[in-house]
Amino acid sequence: MIYGFIIDLAIRLRNKNKEAEDRIIDLCEKEHCHCKESLIKSALKHTISIFIYIFILTLIVNTIVYLIGEENLSNFMSESKLFEPVISSLIGLIPNCASSVIITELYLSGIISFGSLIAGLLVNSGTRNTYAI
Repeated sequence: MIYGFIIDLAIRLRNKNKEAEDRIIDLCEKEHCHCKESLIKSALKHTISIFIYIFILTLIVNTIVYLIGEENLSNFMSESKLFEPVISSLIGLIPNCASSVIITELYLSGIISFGSLIAGLLVNSGTRNTYAI
């Protein structure tokens, strides 16, 4: 088993640059951004598409929170202790810092448990890395 890990590590190190370059080429072909022609144009295109995605998602979440109300959300969280970590994790999937603030405020107010706080914040920390793929 140890030799298997050593061989796997050696192969990964040898192919590291090739795999990274292949992933970038695949991303550029899928997004039709023509990275080889203009790096600035490509970066601007990716930035705008991510901005639009985050803006629309934030608008939807803020509208839902506004319509439901923060008090109703906190009452629902305090009543459903069994599903509290799941709900906190779903809130953590929102890709901006507002979800972290909401989860932290719910914890500081004593509405959710420490486990639910950790579940929501851990899920939230993972959402930022999905944009690099």
